Amino acid sequence: MKTLYRFAGSASPGPPARYLPMPFCVILFFLTPWLCGPAYGQPVAYHFQGKVLSATANEPLPGASVQLKGTRQGTTTDAEGAFTFGAADSRVTLRVSFIGYHTLDTLLQLPLTRELLLALKPDEAMLKEVTVSTGYWESTKRLSTGNISKVTAETIEKQPVSNPLAAMIGRMPGVQITQNSGVPGGAFSIQIRGRNSIASGNDPLYVIDGVPYISDPLSSSRVTQGILGSKPGGSTLASPLDHINLGDIERIEVLKDADATAIYGSRGANGVVLITTKRGQSGKIKVNFGMSVGQGKVAGRVKLLDTPAYLQMREEAFANDGIMPGPGHYDVNGTWARDRSTDWQQVLLGGTAGVTRSQLTISGGSGTTQFSLSGSFQKEGLVFPGDFNARKYSGHLSLQHMTTNKRFKATASVGYTGNRSDMLESDLTLQAFVLPPNAPAIYDQDGKLNWENATWWNPLSYLEQRYTSRTGNLVANAMLNYELFPELQIKANIGINDMVTRERLRVPSTFFSPVNNPTPADSYLRHNNAGTWSLIFEPQISWTKHIGGTELSVLGGFSYQSRDRQGLAQEFKGFSTNSLIGDPRSAFTSQVLDNIDTRYRYVAVFGRINYNLKNRYLLNVTARRDGSSRFGPEQRFATFGAVGAAWIFSEENWSKSFPSWLSFGKLTVSFGSSGNDQIGDYRYLDTYSSSGVYQQAAGLIVTKLFNPDYAWEVNKKLESGIDLGFFNDRFQLSIAFFRNRSSNQLINYPLPTTTGFGSIIRNLSATVQNTGQEYELSAGLINKGDFRWTSSVNMTLPRNKLISFPHLEQSSYANQYVVGKSLSVIKQYHWIGVNSETGYHEFADLNGDGLVSTADRLVITETGQRLYGGIGNTLHYKRLQIDIFMQVVKRRGRSFEDYAGAAPGNFVNQPAKVMEERWRNPGDTALRQRLTTQYSQTFAYNMSSDASNRDISFLRLKNVAISYRLPLGKDKTVRIYVNGQNLLTLTKYDGLDAENSGIGMLPPLRTLTTGFQFEF
Repeated sequence: MKTLYRFAGSASPGPPARYLPMPFCVILFFLTPWLCGPAYGQPVAYHFQGKVLSATANEPLPGASVQLKGTRQGTTTDAEGAFTFGAADSRVTLRVSFIGYHTLDTLLQLPLTRELLLALKPDEAMLKEVTVSTGYWESTKRLSTGNISKVTAETIEKQPVSNPLAAMIGRMPGVQITQNSGVPGGAFSIQIRGRNSIASGNDPLYVIDGVPYISDPLSSSRVTQGILGSKPGGSTLASPLDHINLGDIERIEVLKDADATAIYGSRGANGVVLITTKRGQSGKIKVNFGMSVGQGKVAGRVKLLDTPAYLQMREEAFANDGIMPGPGHYDVNGTWARDRSTDWQQVLLGGTAGVTRSQLTISGGSGTTQFSLSGSFQKEGLVFPGDFNARKYSGHLSLQHMTTNKRFKATASVGYTGNRSDMLESDLTLQAFVLPPNAPAIYDQDGKLNWENATWWNPLSYLEQRYTSRTGNLVANAMLNYELFPELQIKANIGINDMVTRERLRVPSTFFSPVNNPTPADSYLRHNNAGTWSLIFEPQISWTKHIGGTELSVLGGFSYQSRDRQGLAQEFKGFSTNSLIGDPRSAFTSQVLDNIDTRYRYVAVFGRINYNLKNRYLLNVTARRDGSSRFGPEQRFATFGAVGAAWIFSEENWSKSFPSWLSFGKLTVSFGSSGNDQIGDYRYLDTYSSSGVYQQAAGLIVTKLFNPDYAWEVNKKLESGIDLGFFNDRFQLSIAFFRNRSSNQLINYPLPTTTGFGSIIRNLSATVQNTGQEYELSAGLINKGDFRWTSSVNMTLPRNKLISFPHLEQSSYANQYVVGKSLSVIKQYHWIGVNSETGYHEFADLNGDGLVSTADRLVITETGQRLYGGIGNTLHYKRLQIDIFMQVVKRRGRSFEDYAGAAPGNFVNQPAKVMEERWRNPGDTALRQRLTTQYSQTFAYNMSSDASNRDISFLRLKNVAISYRLPLGKDKTVRIYVNGQNLLTLTKYDGLDAENSGIGMLPPLRTLTTGFQFEF
């Protein structure tokens, strides 16, 4: 902290300092006359000018605060670090401050004739601090009492992915994310510290720049039945988070424990995901343009039977059954060529999915006003045959303004993303496994679809369909903050989220097999128009008081959120020609598939008290009173809250006796409760549906009964943790132990059939518990000269258990759950082996009733993840940077080779091991039963037995990023990079993908991109 060089000053009388009126303040704060009045008006008699620089880099610090010590009079530096300051006296003490630097107090006396250059020294301890946010307040990792994990833009931009959840996989302890499909826009599943609810929603709350984000898919399962739909062989509905541009994200924070989430009340029961977009910085205007291109491919393959082995399997099966191939057995009766051999995995899944991304960002501003403006384009293809792709267009604008006296601050952001998807309607992955290798050629001699005299279903008939979707997503937010007094601030957060989607599925008559002589009258059109509008308004007031070494902060506020959703899905059938399928008016008939019109209203009052004593003892108390329209009239309001405390014991005087290598230590504990209202709208009410027309009048039937006692699920969270720093915080270790118990579960409760209903949704005293341990280690391994090596490791050991479920045996969940076990268990038969004489699978009679039936499914198998985490390393050498990240998951699941398809010998292809391990003759010891062309009850039992259980843990090279930065002159650089995703997986799983072990879904692709980023 030192004063350099010259100072120039002049004694020149000037007008009294006044500030311009601010219309936003006047409107927001009810035209308070003194709000935008004169600043602390003393006449300015002297003017000072100078610059603020960094003492280490000797570079200007734009936006630094320059104040007359002890008063509010002050200004901020411009883009060049320069300032002009007016004062009433010729002798003043200036206080200069900048985030990350030590504050400087300097005494100045006029007259002086040299320019003033003020150099600030970096505060190394402050620069090391990691800032975390709960959305309502900000803290540092050091002083936080809650458990918050964070991923920054630096990590996100190194991954060739398009969904924020994909960028988080394996990088946060306590956050389990699974990618359910490799198609663009496909769904993800996320659980923060486990599954809390048996039948209700388990998704976290998503918040973008203070605006709750619509996380429910708008796609209709009645329209989108294939690749993004819900029929067998397809994945779940599209992920709404795909409608966010990753290039606009500054950071993603996940709130996990009660202390961090309680301020969100019931909405935070399953955790909170905060997404903060990029903002402009003070300084000259900067332009950042980046572009990348690449491709994705299916990383794995399954070894299946080739044509000779397949025909041998079929013929042996017929021999075992003592029958001859019949007219419908086209693969072996001579109808299909016996010398044809098609690799269907290559034909249907062997394509290349192109990836193109580009983004332009312009940002800059003065010390009081900053802006950021960006636009981007993205295009992704499919590995399936045909020309299909998904396009994403986005724009984002962020503005920040602060008055020169720093009393009024305003931040506004608006982002719009448009998705245009032209996709294949169905996932062809299952077809790639089950089609016989000697199935006919796809196209005939004329280049048309080959139906081989209606002897098979041509998989490329799905190319005749056309599925299109158009989605627009708008997120806008304004945050206004005014300082009434030095210790008192009022704030207002206003935001909207508007999402609209339009889906069309055109199915012409050429999609159908010619065996039934289809005509355009068989064609149909399905379409879905849906939209959701969400509004949030949150006025807040905060008070902070510093007394000696203590700080007391109080926050209070009110929250109002409304969400309206509409959707209409229809089917139009029968057209005079296929060219008219796109026109609903040309259809012969129509029907409504889905008609949705719901409204959700949510109100809350919340408060927080935070006490900090000497940065050593920390106490945080939060409470929220919630009201939700999703519950009955007497159950709509509930109160939730939490208490969190921390003790930084390394600040105690006696801690000086600690070993020199222990530089930091903190203990934390928190406890609190939250509710869960993710149970859908109007579910407590009577509901009706049409029963058709009777005597020219529409009839109604009751489909659900009224339940006035329908109430909140309650989630109680307990956590303790320790944070340690070693060797001046070069190594940092965090350990957390948590226990969450969710009770008052909303489930389908069985009713006597005499009521006319099988069940009613009601609260039950069932309790689900999630416990676990989280470990996170970061290390600066080497920092010498031009070489730096940093590493990070995170690991979670989760455990889920159903603590209680009264009358479980009489409920509809009896065959699904077990008290004392997790919610992810499956009930199975116990496999004894293959009978050496009969050649069929045998299973244990576990209940001792003399026969094997569903009552013998008593083997309890845990399929949930028992451990998950990630290992990251970053190496810097001069301008070269290499990032390597590995994902690790430990779990059990089902073998693909034992679990997939029909019984070996049927009219479907099989894994190659079938022929190697099959039973053939009496006395054989085998792992697989005899081949048969018939339905096999023993094979069906085998698929539901513990014979298929395997360790399907995996270690995946999730991401590798290599970049090199080239300087092009002052403030100009170009970064050239190569990024890879899902490059290598080490696992014992025998299917396509261990992460998502379903047999009919496209796995996450191995993606490689190269690109550049130009900054000037």
